Amino acid sequence: MEFRVAAVGDRGTRRPTGYGINCGRTSWEDLAARGLAITSGLARGLDAAAHRGALRAGITYAVFGSGLDFVYPKENRRLAEFVVENGAIISEFPLGTPPSPQNFPIRNRIIAGMSLGVTVVEAAEYSGSLITVRLALESGREIFAVPGNITSRTASTSCSDPPGRQARFRLAGHRGGASASDSRKNSRAARGSNARCA
Repeated sequence: MEFRVAAVGDRGTRRPTGYGINCGRTSWEDLAARGLAITSGLARGLDAAAHRGALRAGITYAVFGSGLDFVYPKENRRLAEFVVENGAIISEFPLGTPPSPQNFPIRNRIIAGMSLGVTVVEAAEYSGSLITVRLALESGREIFAVPGNITSRTASTSCSDPPGRQARFRLAGHRGGASASDSRKNSRAARGSNARCA
């Protein structure tokens, strides 16, 4: 399959705050309106919000951690149908493959590989979202983070850089990149100050 539209990947927590849902959905709708396809994993929470935001203005791709005959979670079956009508659902797993936990990190590399960059809205420090960030960095993609509530455990991680790598983040309304330290200690101390967020 050939993808003719530049894509931006999204990753985020399955238990987002209202802020994360609203901020993310608006951002993804705006990106879709500018001709970018939004690629995510159809998981509940911010993945689903990314697809819904994109569907308001453009197209979206959903990458499964299962065979295409297993829509996971089941509550997103109708959303998957809308994605098929306005984009595509994608999987490297054969039909009949259930959504096993070990499949999702494998799925995440496709999201990273398809994308010009990956956006993180809210994510726990040890999460599949940050696995996607690491894979994206290893592939030379850019990382975008949405600044969040400093009292939220998921939002605070989104603007810290992944361990062991040097990341560039984009800050809304600011040009010329800032380079974040790849030291976990330094990133915690400077969290949100030199991160560039979408």
